[in-house]
Amino acid sequence: MFNDNTHTFISFDYDYDARIKDLLVGQARNPDSPFEITDMSIKEVLFIRK
Repeated sequence: MFNDNTHTFISFDYDYDARIKDLLVGQARNPDSPFEITDMSIKEVLFIRK
């Protein structure tokens, strides 16, 4: 698997970008993916927008 010491922080809007984040995480799970992801996303809603 691809491995180097470069780390990148990517932030997603929980309400609007969850699908995009899920697709990116899914692609990273592919054995041929050139990148890895450590998903440190929140697992629950912290507050509700009005």
